[in-house]
Amino acid sequence: MVWRVDRFNEIRNETDVAPQSFATGVEAFDAAWDNCGAFVKNSIRGSEFGDDENPPSLSHRYKVYVEYRIGQPVGMHLRYDYPTGTPPNNLPEGTWDTNNISWTIREE
Repeated sequence: MVWRVDRFNEIRNETDVAPQSFATGVEAFDAAWDNCGAFVKNSIRGSEFGDDENPPSLSHRYKVYVEYRIGQPVGMHLRYDYPTGTPPNNLPEGTWDTNNISWTIREE
């Protein structure tokens, strides 16, 4: 058996499967956690304003939930808000949207 990581972007309604497989669930979990952390770090560094894939680099907030309970798919969920108004400061609208990205570990 091999392990895989699925990444689901809620607002885009897209699931990507990691191209590599993993020998153990621990390796798959570590890879998912690394990818989640890299997403947050890169989006903070690389975004001036933000969109559904790149939240803003200023005034941002991320919530990461790690799911490791029996009976639940193992993985992590990232929830963040991003502005949908006019760049660079989301004014005059001041509108926001929320996205969720999840990384799920599964055995094939």
